[in-house]
Amino acid sequence: MYAAKAGASDKKGDAQLRLGKFSVSLTVKDIAASRAFYEKLGFTAEYELARVEGSPEGGGPHGAVSPIAADQLDVVVELDRKVTGTNRRRLIERLYREKPEAMHVFLASDRIAGYLTFRDGFHATQIGPGVALSDEAGRALGDVAIERCAGQTVFVDVPTDNGPALDWTESRGLVVQRRFTRMRRGEPVVDHPSQLWAGSGPEKG
Repeated sequence: MYAAKAGASDKKGDAQLRLGKFSVSLTVKDIAASRAFYEKLGFTAEYELARVEGSPEGGGPHGAVSPIAADQLDVVVELDRKVTGTNRRRLIERLYREKPEAMHVFLASDRIAGYLTFRDGFHATQIGPGVALSDEAGRALGDVAIERCAGQTVFVDVPTDNGPALDWTESRGLVVQRRFTRMRRGEPVVDHPSQLWAGSGPEKG
């Protein structure tokens, strides 16, 4: 989803779009056609995400994972910014307000090394967003989330560059439903998909 406005005209008098820094996740089935359409508008493909779904198996508590405390939100926002290259404070704070019991953090030597939350969706429970600085943190957070979602159908959007996260979803019985392409127009966003264990869903950005 993006915002655009008509800008100055070129020599031929055609209106141009002046677009700021943002990214778009393509969610339509015909990814190739959609990518070609956006590439003509000046978008560049960055990376692919796989949406996995199912009723997960396994999971359980982990000694380093605990529900987030309100005074840890600032740390989580900053950790998320370092991984995604974007200040998503409004999103994270809203998700916390809507379902505070769903958001958990992973502590390593008394330092927050990951977080993960989940929310109710129309077709399934959406696990994410969530980031982790280590595979251990990602797996532990994921296992706590799926325990909390026991008996439910879940979606998780995972960058395909994050092999350990995809391996974890497969080990929990989730299967790939579809793939998205993350695209941008404007200046590159310096992010780290290998530390993104669960996207927020294309409708959340």
